[in-house]
Amino acid sequence: MPGKVFSSPKVSVNGVDLSTWCDKATVTLSLGSADITTFGATNSMKAPTLGDAVITCDFFTDYATSGPNQTLSAMFTNSRANVTGTVEIIPVGATGISATNPRITMPAAFLMNYTGGDFAVADASKFSAEFQNGGTAGITFGTV
Repeated sequence: MPGKVFSSPKVSVNGVDLSTWCDKATVTLSLGSADITTFGATNSMKAPTLGDAVITCDFFTDYATSGPNQTLSAMFTNSRANVTGTVEIIPVGATGISATNPRITMPAAFLMNYTGGDFAVADASKFSAEFQNGGTAGITFGTV
């Protein structure tokens, strides 16, 4: 099967399950590059350098005590104080962890960008959170 439709991913931030409010989670891994082109080359040459990791999540707005704003605003405050948190995504939350359903974890995450509300007429209000790598582990894909 070339594609998969996910209907029940699990998204947790600092151990708090925010899946009920989340409708999109994106995991991005990237590598920096260094130019290693030498004299006389007709094309530039690149070499990979340090890796980076970003997790972006969209949540429906809820300011209630148990809602996502409580967890996300606290993590944003902690990030300002240089304190990392943990973000975890399980593609099929109700299924066991395996090679085809890995536990995707950013063990040292800073909440670097947080939209605490996006309000428009006749549209659902949302939060957007961008977690960036705050440690050497980046993102791990665990199968146990």
